[in-house]
Amino acid sequence: MKTTVIYLLFTIVLFVYGPIKWKVPTYNKLVIFLLVYIASFVLGYCFQLHRKKRSNQELINTLSDPDSPCFGLLAKTDVKHIAFIFALSSVYSIFRNIILTVHYYGSLDFSAFLNIDLAATYFDRLGSDVQGTWYIQLLNYTSVLDAFWFILGILYFKRFKVSYKCLFFAAIVFSSLYNVMSGTMISWAILVFRLIPVFFIGLYKAKHSKKIQTKRKSRKIIILIILVCVIFVFLFSSVQESRYEYMDKELEYNEGTLGRFIEEERDIPVIGTVLRSVDIYIVNGYCGMAYGLELEPKFTYGIGFSRDFARLINQNFGFDVSDYTYPQRIEDEYGWLNGRYWPSAFTWFASDWTFYGIPILMFIFGAFLCNVWYSALYENSIVATALSSWLWIGIIFLPANNQLFQSLSSFMTTVCLIILYQMRKILPRIVF
Repeated sequence: MKTTVIYLLFTIVLFVYGPIKWKVPTYNKLVIFLLVYIASFVLGYCFQLHRKKRSNQELINTLSDPDSPCFGLLAKTDVKHIAFIFALSSVYSIFRNIILTVHYYGSLDFSAFLNIDLAATYFDRLGSDVQGTWYIQLLNYTSVLDAFWFILGILYFKRFKVSYKCLFFAAIVFSSLYNVMSGTMISWAILVFRLIPVFFIGLYKAKHSKKIQTKRKSRKIIILIILVCVIFVFLFSSVQESRYEYMDKELEYNEGTLGRFIEEERDIPVIGTVLRSVDIYIVNGYCGMAYGLELEPKFTYGIGFSRDFARLINQNFGFDVSDYTYPQRIEDEYGWLNGRYWPSAFTWFASDWTFYGIPILMFIFGAFLCNVWYSALYENSIVATALSSWLWIGIIFLPANNQLFQSLSSFMTTVCLIILYQMRKILPRIVF
């Protein structure tokens, strides 16, 4: 929770004092709302944490010894108990990425690894007129199966037999091929963010373990994950800048649609370019949110928080709420383009909860995160482990967009994981 608070406060500081000075109706109103949301999130987490400690203190004390073989994510769970879901998820991921790659790009072009141009491939994908089909929809509805292989592969890699290691590498290769050919960074980001629970476990062991070997091993894991994150940030910054160059973006940035919401760009030595990319990509959502705070709420009947879910409801029942969502009304009123520029996850949820109801939602989210993290640590739950890593995608993207529910595949993954989590104690474990 400390890490989460530091990150979210950093995004606020970056928005207010970063390299880009945004034109917003008022900074003070936006910052106050954001601080209340963060405080509500912390209160929800701490409230549930207090309840867990009060009712299960003995269990927590017993299983919190970093030198115990029972400590960690799925520490007591043998490979044979996770083998089925790992194999199923890996095979599903391989076929899913093969189908998506062939469907959208015509073939499996492994030479893309040797000639990577993420900017060009990204805009080629946006300009593609390839439409979805029934099997693409089927992949969207079953996308929850793709949520297990990566985190399980990371946790169990050293204990895997060669066949499972090969399966893990195959899933990584085909996932990477699709990511390279699509040019998107969000897919890479999802993999990186899902390492956060592993990072926390390593941090805890490095700090509290009494065994020198455990401390050293944990520090290596921490350094490796930090290195992966640093590489990703610089790769992300480079790709973002190349996208601007590819589209001759400087003209639009200075004089076009986005430029109307930017007052000036501050010169920050050394890290200015990196911060600018992060500012535009992640924190621009706060600018959209600031304009949303000026609009009166319109209820969207509990379906306006997700673009693709709202489209699905409209297609099947003819009930359309898209014009009443905050992101669309912000575009209509102020010109902040819905779908092109992000309005923060808070703004999407405000379509149903209003901005004044978001503190309640954040309190519930904080309590739920605590429950999931507890289950992952002390119940040896495969679903809780997968969900605890998946939720970090939503936390990291809170300032930007509602990534947990935005697309149909992410919506189905999140909803199905939550349902499976509620049923975790009655789910069978199929043993290989």
